[in-house]
Amino acid sequence: MGERSWFAEDALAHAVDAPSFCPRCGAGLTRADDGLVVEYWTADERVFHCWCRACGWSGDVRNVVRMIGHEAE
Repeated sequence: MGERSWFAEDALAHAVDAPSFCPRCGAGLTRADDGLVVEYWTADERVFHCWCRACGWSGDVRNVVRMIGHEAE
């Protein structure tokens, strides 16, 4: 395994896992002029910070393995 091979694997993982659509309005985020998707890490957790040009929403998208919530009345 070469010295630079880790970057190719990370770039591929980012391309596959990064959100393609805005969680708020559903507009595409894949083109550079549609918005912004930046990946960062907190400990072992991958987080995608997104900004949508169409609706102005910005926030973090992360993988959730288990979520416990409440039911609406």
